[in-house]
Amino acid sequence: MAKYIVLFYLFVSGSTVGYTQLTMVVKDLSVCNVVIPEDADSDVFEVGPVFRVTCVIENRTDTIVTLYLKQFKSYIDDALLYYHFTFQNREYKDSGRCNPYWNGFSGILGNDTLDLLPPSVILNSGDSVTLYDHACILSKSSLLIKDYGVMDYTDRILEILPTLKIFYIDSHLTLEASKILNVRLIDSCRESQ
Repeated sequence: MAKYIVLFYLFVSGSTVGYTQLTMVVKDLSVCNVVIPEDADSDVFEVGPVFRVTCVIENRTDTIVTLYLKQFKSYIDDALLYYHFTFQNREYKDSGRCNPYWNGFSGILGNDTLDLLPPSVILNSGDSVTLYDHACILSKSSLLIKDYGVMDYTDRILEILPTLKIFYIDSHLTLEASKILNVRLIDSCRESQ
């Protein structure tokens, strides 16, 4: 019986060590529409600030890892970036998906920049993939200002950012970003294009 316990422990700890070397880093986080002017389009008022994320997932293991980005049969199983944050001691969790007709991640795979990444991505040891996402993480929460006129989200964003955690989730894997390297606050999404 003791042998089985030791083998189980080695199996579990070995699989944990393997995935701890699969890393995710947010290279760039741009928050636009931080201050929404009175004359903005109506859809800007409905979603609030937009979080534009560029993250890199790198395989530092010695095994092949598959990311399951898109399932053809069901939108429920699609991979996504998930956002956790705290505001005034209350936790919020959401995918922040701005577009209900989302078709999948765009990004960089090898030397190619793609408008739509393939349904699954195989990462050999040392390979990486860059994912682009934009999220409206306040749109479904009580933090969205429901008023017309100038809307200033600066104080809310500055309180959220130190607590923000970003996760990659697919049908086989959950991975948390270990760090956010660059953060920019931009008044208008048009400025960031």
